Amino acid sequence: MAVITHKPFTFKYSEHANLFELFSRNASLYPKKNYIFFKNIVYTYKQMEEKIVHTAKTLSKNGVKKGNRVVVLMGNSPEYLFAYFGVVMLGAVVVPVNTFLTERELAINMNDCEAEYMITSKNFAKLVSGLQNRVNTLKVIFTYEDAPFDSININGNDVSGVEITSYPGREDVAALLYTSGTTGKPKGVILTHYNLLCNAYDYTVVLQARPVKERIVCILPLFHSYTFMTCIVGPLVSGGSVLMFESVMDATKSAFKNALILRRPTVMIGVPQVYSAMSKKKSSFIQRLFYPFRVTVSGGASLPRDTVNAFYKNYGKYVIEGYGISEASPVVSFNPLDRPKVGTIGVPFPSVKVKIVDENDNETPQGQPGELCVQGGSVMRGYWNQPVETEKALRGGWLHTGDVATVDEEGYYTIVDRIKDMIIVKGMNVYPREIEELLYLYNGVKDAAVIGVPDTDGSDIVIAYITADPDENINEQELKDYTRKNLAAFKVPKTFIIIDNLPVTPMGKILKRELREKVLKGEIRYKNS
Repeated sequence: MAVITHKPFTFKYSEHANLFELFSRNASLYPKKNYIFFKNIVYTYKQMEEKIVHTAKTLSKNGVKKGNRVVVLMGNSPEYLFAYFGVVMLGAVVVPVNTFLTERELAINMNDCEAEYMITSKNFAKLVSGLQNRVNTLKVIFTYEDAPFDSININGNDVSGVEITSYPGREDVAALLYTSGTTGKPKGVILTHYNLLCNAYDYTVVLQARPVKERIVCILPLFHSYTFMTCIVGPLVSGGSVLMFESVMDATKSAFKNALILRRPTVMIGVPQVYSAMSKKKSSFIQRLFYPFRVTVSGGASLPRDTVNAFYKNYGKYVIEGYGISEASPVVSFNPLDRPKVGTIGVPFPSVKVKIVDENDNETPQGQPGELCVQGGSVMRGYWNQPVETEKALRGGWLHTGDVATVDEEGYYTIVDRIKDMIIVKGMNVYPREIEELLYLYNGVKDAAVIGVPDTDGSDIVIAYITADPDENINEQELKDYTRKNLAAFKVPKTFIIIDNLPVTPMGKILKRELREKVLKGEIRYKNS
């Protein structure tokens, strides 16, 4: 049986040296074409370019130089894009941070990369105030409005006379994406302009994107690499437009429904929870007839088969699933549009090579599970100031993902397990070690093991199992309040189970896989009675 690959499909556009050049090209080719629709605001490509250049000049005027790390702490908005592309236009490094993180978590990341600059908004005033005391390297904070903290208003800044004379090259670092990793220590994924451009061109090819005609719906947070690549950079390559919303909650509002009717978007990017909700609402004949999307894409977590089938029954369209990892910019594989195979992550991107290896890094036979490894132009340069972790992840010239997969006779890959203990909560990565280390600091906790239990919507539920020190009485509510204070809400365990003993090795190492198996078999409870 022949191995399936993505259909040959080439673009007329040549490769570019950096991300900003995509905007520059589109502003020249389609100056009046609308790029961003956000609430009642519309920006053309030319207007976007002007805003980005103004941002870059303001940053440059106030000391930002090539190589500086600039944190972007903002919600979904056109200003987020002005900030992101303004930073990379200078050759500085953008550090997009998760807006759900706590002050403590953000400070860890910012101190790790020695961030000197930040672009944010008044919506994060409380967080920013705390960060100023926790991050010693932070020099200047920029906003696009007047804010209740010391900042430079980009919109009100005079940049007359400021010139930008040099631009970054393909191998210059564009972004630093933080992932906690299974060790609990944050790791900054170093991505170059070339890494991101490679992924964007591949994505455009597999999506069979029609130049200028695509309209992509963006309801997921822009700080997520999956969202930024599929909803922002990809459309730039094809000269498309973006219908941006503040959050996934907007998908339930009338403004979203009106946009579907009036704007007629062609591509929907979502996570399993979005499609689970849509599949549970029976569509009318009219809704199905006028369903606007040419392609419906899911990422961030595994998509349950039942959701795919229910969605198809409702709308007559398959949800196309893929796979990605931040270290690969991030998308690695995608189901072919004409031959999707439900339950798989599809086949590799055109410029990406994939193989499955055993514990000795020897390639496994077809159908046998092993670690998924990736090679290609979109693979990261390494981890920020972590040479040992970099060598481990990129050994032998391949990115070792930590995910266990199989491949069938047609070349479709399926993720079957995780070598890493990572839990995925509504598309967000949760790393148990980070939570466990926090729990060990709590008075009375002897041992802690955090695992994920599958939810009905394809997400995971975070459960913490704890053994207590003798004669200690741990209060679950107080423990939950403690974790809420120090962790983003999506990381906080749903339930804390006090247990007499945890499964361990003779050396005392907790066997979390065995614990998880016992929970799934019903031998250990995961709900408090």
